[in-house]
Order: sequence, then structure tokens, then C-alpha cells
Amino acid sequence: MVDRTTVKSEVGRGLRWRWLILAALVALVFLTRPLLVTYHVWQASGALECRDSRRAFSHLEWALELDPEHGESHLYLARLYRRQGRLDQMRSELKLAWELGAPVDRLEREQQLALAQSGRLHELESVGLLLASSGDDGAEACDSIVKGLLHTYQLGEAQLIIDGWLADYPDDPQPYFHLGTLQASKLRWNDAVQEFQRALKRRPERADIRVHLAEALRELHRYDEAVSHFQLCLKQDPEIDSAHVGLGKCFQVAAREDEARLSFETALKWAPDNFDAILALGMLEMNSGNLPVAIKTLRRATTLRSFSAPAHYGLATALRQSGDIGEATRHFKRAEEIGDGRATISKLMDLLSSAPDPVELRYEIGMSILKFGDPAEGAAWLHSVLEFDPEHEQAHSALAAHYSDVGEDEQADIHRRRAESDRR
Repeated sequence: MVDRTTVKSEVGRGLRWRWLILAALVALVFLTRPLLVTYHVWQASGALECRDSRRAFSHLEWALELDPEHGESHLYLARLYRRQGRLDQMRSELKLAWELGAPVDRLEREQQLALAQSGRLHELESVGLLLASSGDDGAEACDSIVKGLLHTYQLGEAQLIIDGWLADYPDDPQPYFHLGTLQASKLRWNDAVQEFQRALKRRPERADIRVHLAEALRELHRYDEAVSHFQLCLKQDPEIDSAHVGLGKCFQVAAREDEARLSFETALKWAPDNFDAILALGMLEMNSGNLPVAIKTLRRATTLRSFSAPAHYGLATALRQSGDIGEATRHFKRAEEIGDGRATISKLMDLLSSAPDPVELRYEIGMSILKFGDPAEGAAWLHSVLEFDPEHEQAHSALAAHYSDVGEDEQADIHRRRAESDRR
């Protein structure tokens, strides 16, 4: 016969062991969770240092999945958004980090770096102080200041910062990257290639540098080399939309239309609002005779960037081919207005280095860009006016109107009050 007392004893012992194991597992989860969070934040920090945005974002997602109230994770996410120019998301993350007890000095520093890279250097207490107080974060400060200076065409000042940056951080690829983009903005493509190559030599795994190198090679019609670099980027990370666009443009030149179309469509899969991909795809469809698709695509391009002359001209051409002469005429006219405006802006920029009064010239450039170019770029130029003359009434008035148009009411009120104060 079975001894029921023995059976009960064995069952009870088994249940106790199961509960002990479960309790140990629960304890292990609670003990290891902080370690896992620390690990992911450490990995994100390293990825940010290498400027690997995707890897940084992935680790920060993991850290916040494990602990949504981890202040340092939100702080690093704010830095990532700031670098990408996504300042609204940056502010949201900084607010969360502050509520969760992140160090106030680090929060304030991110806000200062955001002002610097936006070209609003006049709002800083001192650029020199920002650099002097940077500690181990000196390269980050240099990067933000140079971005802001280049954004507002203060090229001499940017070069001075870059020279000091190279002296203090000779192994950092980022100053060479900025020199490459500076040469590219002047259409000096051979010089741009050399600077991007210097940057890539210091950090071969940086796909963002390689994409810019490939673009410069494409501009020089060195298509085989460009294709090789674009493909290396995509092997490293298939989601780099700009590499798909560049590759598609190389395929277009080689009359490989199907491959070009696939490249543009793949870019839009990863980045649905990629303007360059939309414009290129629209032009490709128009040249292939697919007018309904071309018109729909090019109309979207003009919606995304109403200040793009090529987008308006491409849409006008497709509309004319489809027989819609009235709307085509309107877009041809807008393309011509933008083109003439951009030509005037280019001439004004050429005068800037020798202008006896750069303040008024900068104001004129800023106002022209607001009318014929990217409004954010125009606002940056108006902020550069305030670098030289903080009490410039017209610049404050124009900035108040701009920020009101884009829904930044707090900034609009600040500049409106400054304009009224300067008027008295």
C-alpha cells in the first residue's frame, strides 16, 4: 500500500522547492535589472561617443524598457535628439530627466549646446565660457558651436574653433567631417573628398562620414567609387535612407532605371518623408512617362518643401505634359521666383566677407531666405544679426513673426517684447 503521509510530505517538499526557485528568480530579476540598465546606458554612452545614433537609440530603448524612470537614460536620449536637430523631442526628454532628478548642470549644458548648434550664440552667456567649462565634453561643445557658426555663415569664426579642436583632439574625426561639409557647401568637391577621407581614416566604421564621401565622389562623376561606398554603408546598416538615395542617383546615370526606382522606394520605406528620395522618384516617373504617379509624387515634394525650385519646376513640367497648362504656369512662376531669390541670396553672401556693415547685410540675407528658402535657415541668419547687434529691432520683429508662424509662442513673445523695448 502507498503511504499517504509520505506522499503528502514529498509533494509538500516539491512545492516548497518550486516556490523557493520562483522567489530566487524574482529576486534575481530585481537584482539584475539595475545592472542591465547600467550596461545599456554604458553602451549608449559609447555609441554616442562614436556618433553611432542607431546603436545608441537601441540601447537607450532597452534601458527605458527596463526602467522608464531612469533619469540618465532620458538625458542621453535628449543629447541624441539634439544632435539630430529634433529640438522638441530634446526638450521633452530634458523635462523628464529633470523630473526624475538628473543633475541640473548637465540639463543646463544640453540646453546651452542646443542654442549653440541652432546658431543662437548670442543667447549664451559666453561662447568662451561654454568651451572653458566643458571638461571631458570639450569636443561636444566644439561640435555644437561649429554647427551654429556654419549654419549662419560665420566661416572665419568656425575655422578658428576647428583649428583649436584639431589641436586638442587630433584623433577626433568630427572636425575633418565639418571641414568636408564646409568644402562641399562651396562646391569644392575634391577638397571635400580629402577632408572626408581624413575623417574616415580616424573612424572607418562611421557610416555618416562614408555617405558624405560617396556623395562628394558622385558629384565628381566618380560613380564606381561612389557606388562602392554607398554599398558599404548599406552593408553596415540597411536603413540608411540617404545611402539608398545616392545609390539610386548613380543607377540613374547608368540608365539602370529599375534599380534606381527600387533604391528610391527603399529609402522611402525607411524614411517616408525623405525629400530627396521623393523628388528623385517623381522625376524618374516623369521621365518614364508615368505622369499620374509623377504628378502625385512631385506635388508631395512641393508640400514638404514649398521653397524648392526643382520640386516646383519638376511638377510644372509634369503638369504641362499632362495638359494642365494653368497649374503648370503657376508652378513655373514659383520656381522662377525662388530661383531668382536664391541667386540674389548667393550674391549677398559673396559680399559678406568684404561688407563694411555685415549686420544689415545679414538681416537682408535672413529676410530673403525667409521668403525664398528654408524658414529655419532664415531664422538662424536673423539670430546671427543679434550676435552683432542684440538690440536690432527689425530682426527681433521678424523672429517674432517667424516663431508665431511655426507655433513657438514662447519664443515669439520673447522677441516681440525685445522689439518693443528696442523701439522705445
